[in-house]
Amino acid sequence: MPLFSYSSPWPSDEHRLFSESARRFMDAEMAPKIEQWIEHGVVERAFWNRAGDAGLMGGAVEESYGGFGGDIGFDAITIYEQAFTGDFGWGYGIQSIVTHYIRAFGTEAQKQRWLPKLVSGEYVGALAMTEPGC
Repeated sequence: MPLFSYSSPWPSDEHRLFSESARRFMDAEMAPKIEQWIEHGVVERAFWNRAGDAGLMGGAVEESYGGFGGDIGFDAITIYEQAFTGDFGWGYGIQSIVTHYIRAFGTEAQKQRWLPKLVSGEYVGALAMTEPGC
C-alpha cells in the first residue's frame, strides 16, 4: 500500500522522491536482514551507517548539522517505509526522537557535536526516562 494517495494534500515532489528512495533502501538493505536481526537480538551496526549514507536520518535536520533541511514529513516517511518493510526493531523512531530533542532543546555546541553524527549513523541515540513515583 503506498503512503501517498493522489489526493494527499501534504506530500511534495521531494517527499515522493524520498519515499521511493527509502523504499528501495529498505528493500535492499533491511528486508534481507530482518530475520537475522531478530535471531541475534540486534541490528548490525553497519546498517546505521548505510542508513545515514542514504540520507534516511536527516530529513528534518538543518543542512548546517548534516541533514537536508526538510520538514518532519521526511521522518514520518522513513518510519512508514520501515514498517511497510515489516521491521519494528531497527530503532529509527528513538533516533528521530533524540535528534528532535537535541534540535529543540540543545545548546548550539550540543547541536554541532551530536546532530551530524546522529544523522550520519555514526552515533545511535537512546532514551532514558524516569517517571515520578516509579
